[in-house]
Amino acid sequence: MLLRDRYKRRAQASVQAFSLPEVLVATLVAGLIVLGVFRIAGGFKRQAKSIHQSLTAEQHLDRFQHLLLRDLDRAGSDASGRMQLSAFQYKPQGQTCVADNFEFGFVKYPTGEDCTTVLGLLGILSHQGVDLDRNGQFFPEEGVDFSGPTPRSPLGSGQGGANLTSNTLHDLIVYDFDRVNDTVIRKNVGRIVSSQDDFSEVVLRDVVDFNVVFKEDTFLQDPSSVEGTLYFGVIVQVVVHQGSPDPSYENPELPSDSKFYRYRTLRRSITFDVIREALAVI
Repeated sequence: MLLRDRYKRRAQASVQAFSLPEVLVATLVAGLIVLGVFRIAGGFKRQAKSIHQSLTAEQHLDRFQHLLLRDLDRAGSDASGRMQLSAFQYKPQGQTCVADNFEFGFVKYPTGEDCTTVLGLLGILSHQGVDLDRNGQFFPEEGVDFSGPTPRSPLGSGQGGANLTSNTLHDLIVYDFDRVNDTVIRKNVGRIVSSQDDFSEVVLRDVVDFNVVFKEDTFLQDPSSVEGTLYFGVIVQVVVHQGSPDPSYENPELPSDSKFYRYRTLRRSITFDVIREALAVI
């Protein structure tokens, strides 16, 4: 009886034990499972990071678009067309440098008074105020006098703004692309002849490309206008990159020698047109 029990215990022990090869195989399988779990977790982490970077870039583009459209909405601002908006734009060497009139307030390659020092890609001209009583103070609340917007006759040498050459105050906002720092800069140039109220600010970062296309009449609506200044709309195209580069990614929209070739990018196209034939906006 005791002998049978001893063999039984030995048989049970042999069933419960694992051989060395079995242990090694089990260890290898467990390692592969753990490695797979880590890889899946890493993939989820990278995907979540990519989504976060994409959403962040979209938010930055949304803020930029809101600011740009707000400035474009202010362009011109004279429904009567009687008050001229003038600014300097780039002219090739040899051409006479004069201020051109911009009917809708869109300026291509705005410059200083020399017509050669380019301030940016897009200039936005607007009427910021009118000094109807010619006291030297410009307030938008005074309104635009559509019936007679030309400068009034001087009231006399002893009164504040009597010697002003104009009773309108123009403002010039310029958008430029800083390729060194990959940013879009918004400059408040104000009056070209004065730098007192000038300032600039970065309005978009991580910029890969920034381009402005001007819509221009194929014929002159007004024979007295200077050719090349009747821009009635613009298309602003901007490309930004998302976060950090991905060594395994090749951007299909960029050349292989681009410094952004390993970045994922977002493209935004913003179109702004002037409704030239509208009788009223309700």
